[in-house]
Amino acid sequence: LGDRTGGQGLIRFRGDSVAMCPPSPYLIRGDRRVIDSEHYSHRVLRNPNLWMTGNRWRHLMGVWMATWGNAYSEIVPGPTSFADELRPLYPGQTKVDDQRADGSLVYRYDRPGKEPRFLGQEQVLHFRDIGTDGVRGLEMYLLIRNVVGIALATEKHTSLYMRKGSRLAGLVTAPQGAAGPKRDELQSELTRAL
Repeated sequence: LGDRTGGQGLIRFRGDSVAMCPPSPYLIRGDRRVIDSEHYSHRVLRNPNLWMTGNRWRHLMGVWMATWGNAYSEIVPGPTSFADELRPLYPGQTKVDDQRADGSLVYRYDRPGKEPRFLGQEQVLHFRDIGTDGVRGLEMYLLIRNVVGIALATEKHTSLYMRKGSRLAGLVTAPQGAAGPKRDELQSELTRAL
């Protein structure tokens, strides 16, 4: 994706931008919003697991969204909360596998050398980037491939168009009664317009 000043720098900037914005749950008290620092999601979003800080985890999620189009974390419940840990799932080994009758998704996590794990939507925190189906984000290389393909097709079409001559062909007819000087005047106007 380029050198540090190109693609890698842009991806790092994207990850840094996501990392700078720690999410917080809010309580609505009258017409004010107050951060609810006692809510379990406040803690887990700022300290997702034992080996990563909240900033590092958010940065990783931003980089994965920018490159893979998706970022996944397994939600590990605790003894008293819905989410005690968020464990990153590598996007190259995680994919949406199925959709349940109630519309929720089932994810497949293929670990090297082990049996695949199937996780329900309630077990996965999924961040999506640009997508076309509302289920998963598109990988950056697919978007780049499509843009380059469209540009090449446009260039090919333009070169064929110019090679055959860029003059428009057609038949121009004069209104009834245009003869002599009127016809010559219309013809000179048409020539000047083209």
